Order: sequence, then C-alpha cells, then structure tokens
Amino acid sequence: MIRNMSAQRIAIFGGSFDPIHHGHLISAMDCLEQMALQKIIFMPCARSPFKTNNPIASAQDRLEMIRLAIKPFKNFELSSFELQSPAPSYSIHTAKTFQKLFEQIELFWIIGSDQVQELPRWKEFAELIKIVTFIVVPRAGFPFEKKSYLRSLPISRYIDISSSEIRERVKKNLPVIHLLPSAVFRYIKKHSIYLPNKTDNEQKA
Repeated sequence: MIRNMSAQRIAIFGGSFDPIHHGHLISAMDCLEQMALQKIIFMPCARSPFKTNNPIASAQDRLEMIRLAIKPFKNFELSSFELQSPAPSYSIHTAKTFQKLFEQIELFWIIGSDQVQELPRWKEFAELIKIVTFIVVPRAGFPFEKKSYLRSLPISRYIDISSSEIRERVKKNLPVIHLLPSAVFRYIKKHSIYLPNKTDNEQKA
C-alpha cells in the first residue's frame, strides 16, 4: 500500500493491463508531464464492472508485468488495492480509500476518451467527481464533450496499441516485442502467457 504523503497531485491509472504495453506508459508519462503530477499509481483491476470476462493473465502475472514495465520510472508506482478487494472493481471505493490515505491530495484518474461516454454509469458517479478529476487521454475516433470534471491532454498523438491486439498476436505467434517493454515480453514468453489452449488453472499457476 502506498504510504501517506502530503500535498501531492496524484493520478490513478486503472485498467486490466492484460498486458501492459508502450501505449500505457506513453499515456502515463504525457499525463505526468502535462498535468504537473508528482506520482501515477498503476491500479490493475480484478474485473471491470463493464466487462463480463475476467482478464486472461492471472492477477499475479499482471502485477509482475506492471512492476517490470514501470521499474525505470521513478514517478510510477504499483498498487494491488483493487486486486485485493472483491470483484468487480469500483472506482468510488478506490478513490475514497486513497483520499483517506493522504493528508493533502489532489486526486486524478486517467481514462481514455473511449471511456468518457460510460462515465455517468460508473458507481456513485456524482460522488466520484467530487473526489477526482478525470484526465482524458485522446483515442482516435472517440471525441468527447468537455466537462468541468474532465481535463483533456493536448491531442499531440494517438496511441493505437491495445492489449487485445497483443494477446491475439501472441496466440498467432506474431512479433509483439515492438509493442511492449522488453522485460514484459520476456516475462510473457517465459511463462507462456496468452498462448492457445492454456487452462485457467495453468494461467494462475
């Protein structure tokens, strides 16, 4: 768990991270620099309330892949809070917990513009936007109407990398080394993650 610190601009970056890739890291660094953040906390979820399927990789594997990916970045941290909470993962519970953890905090939440339309459906949304400001990372084909609780990054680049694409390429034995950190690539290869015919028990072993 992240220890209590004061007077910080902190962003939570939630998602399945199944697996984490260069797009996640580029988006996080853009947010850190352009929003003058002190810290970004990567928060893998157990299961999104808007997804019916569980992540393919186990919680332990996703945590380790994130740890490897963010190791070179001093302002990036990893939290297993949502993985240790009952599924599905609700942002309001996370936000309230982290609000209590820090004496003084300006809390942000990083999302893609493809998620903006779903925001009003998030659990206790009216309460959530009193606690966090959403930083919206642009996604091609997903324009959005600006709101007071949204901060958009300048549209300097679109990052067209997805975890689902990486999983499919691994299944088809296509190269993925260019899409994610080399340490994550080696971990996926070593543990045979995302290969076809892997059972749930094998994935969690």
